[in-house]
Amino acid sequence: MSRGTRPIQFIDSKGHVIPYNPSDNTSKIVYPSDLYRFYGSVRPSTAVTVAGWRISRETVDTNGNTIDIQYYNGVNDFVNVWNSGTTLVVSAITKANPAVVTVSSTATLTTGDIVLLDAIGGMTEVEDNHYSITVLGGGTNFSLQDMDTGADVDSSGYTSYTTGGTSNKIEYANPSSWS
Repeated sequence: MSRGTRPIQFIDSKGHVIPYNPSDNTSKIVYPSDLYRFYGSVRPSTAVTVAGWRISRETVDTNGNTIDIQYYNGVNDFVNVWNSGTTLVVSAITKANPAVVTVSSTATLTTGDIVLLDAIGGMTEVEDNHYSITVLGGGTNFSLQDMDTGADVDSSGYTSYTTGGTSNKIEYANPSSWS
């Protein structure tokens, strides 16, 4: 007997599929933010560059309780490609309103892109958070905005940036593709 390409699924009271059984995949990748948790699960031996991923976004309330689960492109099957976004090395983040991030070049970025800041030295408040960005003049800077409200991120009260970190352009997290 062979197993199909879709795991056994259970539906909650809202009609949403309850998250998969961890034994159905090889790895689970979670990117937490204030309101969302992004999950990626993959069929065994699937490369990140080919279809075979299931990507979901869990919406949580202020208490951390799940209130909604949505699937990338509205598809709950293992048919998506994992993020093929760009990773840029961060060299500075201002303590200002708005917070401005400096990288070597913003040539691969566009205003409205979503980035995940990771391994940031010092300014821990921005660590592991998703932000919408506005590319600024000069070719090396972008400002951070809240993904939901579009408001500028005010980092003036944050811990000072010290060194390191990356800005990862997250192509799979395009909000217009969630259903």
